Amino acid sequence: MSIKLLFQKAAWVIKHIQELRDYSARNFYENKDGEPYIRNSVFFDEDYYKRNNPDIPDNEDPAEHYYRIGGFERRDPSEFFSSEEYYYLNPDIKRLKSNPLYNFEEFGRGNNLLFSTLQLPKEDHFPPEAQNISRVREKNPVIHKRTAVVSCFLSGGNIPESLLIMLRGLEKVADNIILVGDCPVIPAELDKLSGLVCYAEFERHKQYDFGSYKRGLQYARITGLLDDHTSDELILLNDSCWGPVYPFEELWQRMENEICDFWGCSGLKDKQQLIHKSHISSYFYVFRKPVISSRHLDNFLNNIQGEYDRNKVILTLETQLTDYLQKKGFLWQTVYKECFNNIYDKPLTFLKEYRIPLVKKKAFKGLSKEDLTSVLSVIRENNPELAEYIHIPNKETREFKPPSIREHQDSFEEKIKEIKNRRENGERVKAVFLTASATSFPAESLFRKMLADPFFEPKIAVIPDLQDQKKILMDIVIEIAEQERALISAGIPEEQLIRVRPDDMENWPDVCEKADIVCYSSARNISSFRYQPKYAAGRDFLPILVCDDDPDEQNEINILRLDANRYMWKIFFTNEKTCSLYREISPDGGLNAEITGNMDKALNIIRQSLDDPEK
Repeated sequence: MSIKLLFQKAAWVIKHIQELRDYSARNFYENKDGEPYIRNSVFFDEDYYKRNNPDIPDNEDPAEHYYRIGGFERRDPSEFFSSEEYYYLNPDIKRLKSNPLYNFEEFGRGNNLLFSTLQLPKEDHFPPEAQNISRVREKNPVIHKRTAVVSCFLSGGNIPESLLIMLRGLEKVADNIILVGDCPVIPAELDKLSGLVCYAEFERHKQYDFGSYKRGLQYARITGLLDDHTSDELILLNDSCWGPVYPFEELWQRMENEICDFWGCSGLKDKQQLIHKSHISSYFYVFRKPVISSRHLDNFLNNIQGEYDRNKVILTLETQLTDYLQKKGFLWQTVYKECFNNIYDKPLTFLKEYRIPLVKKKAFKGLSKEDLTSVLSVIRENNPELAEYIHIPNKETREFKPPSIREHQDSFEEKIKEIKNRRENGERVKAVFLTASATSFPAESLFRKMLADPFFEPKIAVIPDLQDQKKILMDIVIEIAEQERALISAGIPEEQLIRVRPDDMENWPDVCEKADIVCYSSARNISSFRYQPKYAAGRDFLPILVCDDDPDEQNEINILRLDANRYMWKIFFTNEKTCSLYREISPDGGLNAEITGNMDKALNIIRQSLDDPEK
């Protein structure tokens, strides 16, 4: 059989596997088994759904439409629940092709899954006394033996007793331990590490466990703790687990006769690829002499640059390292061999059947499919000291309610006062203009007016239209660059551009975070949810919109009906007819509408409002 024919057959198989998956998904949702979950959900608002989706036929049931179609098209069932945001916060749900609201009501609610970014804790809230610090040789190192690099993240700046238990257990199999934290630490806490580690380093690098592994490996190389020729093994371990439940020594006894160059406790399959690639889970690795002396691991880790998020770590580091080393000719193995399961899905199985000494902390956040009481009993029986620091959290539904439109509108007054206070301290008003296109930028005139006014500090960010789900990341990056060049060619100063470069399709940097005013290019939800008008709710800036649409077009009339318009602090209309129509059809009577005719008046309205909050 020719190579060409072999590839054709492989392509045919892949295509039909995907068709079979899509058919199964369609067949499930045609059965309407989950429709009651939608209809009875407090997050499904039939009136809202119909009003914001005018393309739905009058004779079609809104709940049924969302269940079968709307959820997968990332339409929102109400103002308080975003399909896209739920996918973003729970990427596994997106990969399963599950209807967002159905999944939340059937599974996510009981397991405390997040459904709004407003539930996420603020990053880097470390105590003020925590510092970036390093300390060398808390114990005398042993050269050319087994070295361990442990990654940790201490949100409170304190070294917990559970981490010390882990290090004391690891000390039984590792001659040298290097501890690297992706965080600052309270200096006095380092005293707890005396006699346990030969080096400790704490600094917020935002590269997760792999960034800490990189720094620990570099230190081991520079100091000679890890030698190409005479070092036995390198251990990489992170603090995402509790342990050891059983002695670490048992792992080496079981893997002693395994023919491999590196190994781990368990593995996973990369579910984002049609042909699954298996890889070792990154919470625990052991690399033997051939890998150490090859320097391929060093090369892989040294390529880690810049800041990462959890998804980027998984996609570009954890799922790739095993494959990278395998292609270099190295053999790998796992202690848990029979199937590839998440350790947090089946912690009891990992403990009892394979005596894996580690239990994922995530298992105790309601994600485990097994009896956590039994898991805790096994831990208590084998390591009672460790069991004292583990508890099963209450699985009650997280009480949370995003701000309503009315609550959002009521917050404007306080935001204006805060901006005025900063103005009195000599700060300029920071404004960010979001645009998808250099040729369709209705707020350009207002931007130029602000640019010439020392009262303001305006910037522009190109946020492309993401409605086309077939777009890939490279297409987006090229599109952004082209629009930025067009803006510069049109006379926009390059220094006024905020360069937006997403790490992947789901994770966009938040360029609005420190803005006082954000000007949207449309009321439509065309972009990543971070840049959709409704997500101005609960934020610290004032949202505005410049509208120059033709009210005679039915599509534009539908846009004026969108609830997203009501999230705006001000909407500036250059067309009086459009403004009148908006006031007529808006549930609020269009109280945020301003007829300007030109942007000089718009600028004066903004300045006056910020100079005198009482007006």
